[in-house]
Amino acid sequence: MSKSILLFVLSLFSIVSVYGGDIRIPAKGGGLYQVVIVDRGSKGAKYDGVTGAIVNTSHGTKIAVRDIDFGNERYGWYNQFMIEYTNPSNCTDAYFDIYIEDTTVPVASIPVEQTEEGEYKETLASLKLNIIGSHAVYIRWRNHSANLKTFGANALVPFASVSLVRTGSLTKYKFNVGDLESLTGKHRLKMVWRKNNATVANVYLDSNNPASVEKVYEEDVHAYGVKGGIKIESSNTIGEIWVSSLTGLRMKEFVSLGTSEYIALPSGFYLLRIIPDNGKTIVCKVLVRD
Repeated sequence: MSKSILLFVLSLFSIVSVYGGDIRIPAKGGGLYQVVIVDRGSKGAKYDGVTGAIVNTSHGTKIAVRDIDFGNERYGWYNQFMIEYTNPSNCTDAYFDIYIEDTTVPVASIPVEQTEEGEYKETLASLKLNIIGSHAVYIRWRNHSANLKTFGANALVPFASVSLVRTGSLTKYKFNVGDLESLTGKHRLKMVWRKNNATVANVYLDSNNPASVEKVYEEDVHAYGVKGGIKIESSNTIGEIWVSSLTGLRMKEFVSLGTSEYIALPSGFYLLRIIPDNGKTIVCKVLVRD
């Protein structure tokens, strides 16, 4: 099921962000990058000039690539490693393990499958941690004897982008959405500001047709959906209230001087924003049922 990211943002000012391009390094090395066979394994791994690949590999073969500049941004320039290989032999639980410097814990493990004779394929894996600065990268063969032809580091590619909207004020929030591909499981979310320095207050990941939501308790405020609307109860004056649809359409906007409010709305999901007298903004999702 497709999903959307909803971002609440603050004022926008132009800045410039720089990203590195993809790196592709042949097995022989060259240019800025030196490739060294550190461990030749049981078969005597070597570079083969005819195929342009490292051949005679085995479990435990290891090479080093020096030096790759991952950039000086907080999350670096790269988030994936790529390998081009051929592996006509049968293999099980086979990987290229990638290490930063000569460490014991890989930062990525690239799966290896059996290929046709002479067939080269590219496969990749994402980094398990953030890397910045220049480092030697070590590649170790695990449970296979694939011939390696190209190694690469791929630049950060977003799986979703959200266009930002100028709010015109440091005290006003607006939001926008961006569509995601199908996504399941638990993941780290990296957000990169591109040509702006907007302040993000809240991020939501929602399906297009959400089915439920918990009641929201935020300090002294209790907000929840009821039949035909939203109920807000507070121990103090509620203050400013905004209600928007998940697509960004503003449905209601008013100031409440009381401690209890009922907002009549059609059934569906809504984003509720409350600014009490103490100035601390509360943002939540609320489901209104028929």
